[in-house]
Amino acid sequence: NTIVLIFLIPVIATLIAFVRVVIGLPALEMMVPIVLSFAFVAVGITAGLIILGAVILASFVSRTLLRKVPIMYFPKRSLSHLFLSFFVFGALTIAIILDFESIRELSIFPVLILTLLGDSIVSVQLRKTVRETIVITAVTLGLALVGYTLATSVAVRDLVILWPEIILITVPINFLLGRYFGLRLSEVFRFRSLEAYAGK
Repeated sequence: NTIVLIFLIPVIATLIAFVRVVIGLPALEMMVPIVLSFAFVAVGITAGLIILGAVILASFVSRTLLRKVPIMYFPKRSLSHLFLSFFVFGALTIAIILDFESIRELSIFPVLILTLLGDSIVSVQLRKTVRETIVITAVTLGLALVGYTLATSVAVRDLVILWPEIILITVPINFLLGRYFGLRLSEVFRFRSLEAYAGK
């Protein structure tokens, strides 16, 4: 399983590059969706989504409460981690009350990874609007779920183990992406809507 996850890193990274360059959807830094997908593999999708939901909720609450506080950027981020800790603790407590067995078996490290990923979301919220933050978070979560699906797919695992050299296909794909200078799909739809509006 570890070998498969290692070999899937460039595959998921190439997928993220395609989404950013060709489709034009914003996301957090490249390693965030990759680490998030592997964290889902480690803790399970249910427990992972519960913890991540608490992290996202805490980030929105901290942004709302700290937005107008007249202190510097890093102390503000530090205070936001107080909200993260309380919300994650609350989510774990609720999950135990609801008798999620996977929660009882969690170690600190996957939980810590998911909590630290909240720092990236918080830092985005402190610099972006609410709409931009929602879009970036949703795209990042979507990429992480795709990565989780690939990492837990038996067919993908067997393919990577039997023919590990198949990941070399990411090399020409990334060169093609690196030479792509056309319009992104999101820009195409945006310009079409503008043309339709201008036509009226």
